Amino acid sequence: MIDLWPFIIVGALAIAAAVMMLLSDNAIHSALSLILVMVCIAFMFLMLNASFLALIQITVYAGAIMVLFLFVIMLLGNAKLRGNPKPDEGSARHFRWFVPLVFALSLGLLFSFGFVVINAQTGASTAPQPAPRVRVLNAWGEDMPVSVYVDAVLITEGVAQGESTAWFPIPEGGAQISVAPGTDGEPVALDMQIPAGEAAAVIAYGTGALPELRVVSQSTSTVFPSSQSRLQFINLSEARPTLQVLEQTRGFVNTLSALVPAIATGQLSEVVQHDAITVDFAIVDPARPDAVIYRIDNYRFAENDTDLLVIMDALSSDGAVRTVLAPFRAPAEAPYGTPQQVGYSLLTTFMLPFQVIGLLLLASLIGVIVLAQRSAKPKARPAQRRVVSRPLPSVIAAQVGQEVVTTADAPRLPDAAEPAPGAGD
Repeated sequence: MIDLWPFIIVGALAIAAAVMMLLSDNAIHSALSLILVMVCIAFMFLMLNASFLALIQITVYAGAIMVLFLFVIMLLGNAKLRGNPKPDEGSARHFRWFVPLVFALSLGLLFSFGFVVINAQTGASTAPQPAPRVRVLNAWGEDMPVSVYVDAVLITEGVAQGESTAWFPIPEGGAQISVAPGTDGEPVALDMQIPAGEAAAVIAYGTGALPELRVVSQSTSTVFPSSQSRLQFINLSEARPTLQVLEQTRGFVNTLSALVPAIATGQLSEVVQHDAITVDFAIVDPARPDAVIYRIDNYRFAENDTDLLVIMDALSSDGAVRTVLAPFRAPAEAPYGTPQQVGYSLLTTFMLPFQVIGLLLLASLIGVIVLAQRSAKPKARPAQRRVVSRPLPSVIAAQVGQEVVTTADAPRLPDAAEPAPGAGD
């Protein structure tokens, strides 16, 4: 019950911030309240041991997206509501009584949900495991491609010698893996069952008319530290009962050392972690380490990879059997549900939908800005009378450039009713 109280406190704070976001008249205050909600959600992710999701919640949602919101609010210049809306205009202020009711119901739902989660111990449940996976390695001595079938269904064809198929899932109840020479050869079947979440490699080897099959369990989890590579050897050579692998490290001083102990026919070596450097491999007989049976120069270990090196028998053009070393590489994958696996899925499988959503959000943002600018009509200025502080004749004189003669100073014509002097004489 110790984890219940932090959950209740953070949940109540998130609900209170959400209510403040809805009730605030200032858009900037609403955005700040939404940031507080995002921070509370990130804290809940931390309580669930999902640190990657908590970091994404802070950096993407509480950071980048909210900065975008604030930018749009300040660009439009409508940070605060103007005027007091009336109840008959459909304002939410008419339903003030509804806010305490919603807040009480939300707190009740929060308490109920937290009580169920804590008592059910959902944090102790295991994550769902992906389906078991298999890949087929062609280490057959005949220089001929093979076809791969799962329960008589063709998976792939044309897998050349020294190559492998991609990982493909099989049912948890088991499946029949068949490998056939060419495209229409007689298949060699193998029944296998792998637990969920595990991976295995089916190796086709031998020098007979049909290949033999051998199942080897492989670990595809992330290599730690990631600067190293995971490798394993298997001796499938019948011509050489016991072999040893030596490596010559390139550098200021060339050193020749045993990479793994002597490996008998059909034996799988222990897993070895190696630095991501370039080395030379040499297969020798433990009794005669100076006599090199097969050599690979300039083999480059990749970071965070899983390599399975198969010591196999191959037929030369004259029919002689020779022992060779065939490397099969598979990139290490993060376990299901880890931050590395989530990030890899986002950058590979969901990259196109992620970019499409980003373009849609950008187009929506531009459309909102355009519509807001079009709807913003200029205010009609009220008609105002000009107040003149000077006499009107002075104003007219200043405009026309000459003095204005008033009525008192202007010459008057004689009155029509009065006869002019001397008239009628």
